[in-house]
Amino acid sequence: GNACAQEQELTELRAKIDSIETSRKNLQDEFQSSIHKKEEESTRLRIILQEARDKLSRLQAENEKLRNENSDAVNSMSDMLNDAVRGRAEVEMSLQESIHLLEQQKRMDIKKNSQISKMEHEVQILQTKERYQETLIASLKNQIKRGM
Repeated sequence: GNACAQEQELTELRAKIDSIETSRKNLQDEFQSSIHKKEEESTRLRIILQEARDKLSRLQAENEKLRNENSDAVNSMSDMLNDAVRGRAEVEMSLQESIHLLEQQKRMDIKKNSQISKMEHEVQILQTKERYQETLIASLKNQIKRGM
């Protein structure tokens, strides 16, 4: 009876290990693809940001040139350019914010990954128990044989 109960316990232990392993693997995959997506998005935003900066410096250069050719028409153009420059700066700010946010989310993902490590550790502990269980069953079976 005892060996039977031990085998039942072993079966349950293995099922538990399997289920933890499965969810650990799922988390791991999720983590990988999430990090990958965020890195791609960061890269995309950095490119947009760089383009915005280039455009901004071109606008500022044009603006300077115009300011030097001072006239009424030029002044109103200059105002329009100033507005455009300000608009660009705002776009740049919000891009910076988006990049910052993505970095934060990436850090959260990395934290989630430490949960995965904890699960791996738990699996190791359970596998040790499993081996112990197997040894116990083998010795119980031996005792039964000897008792006959």
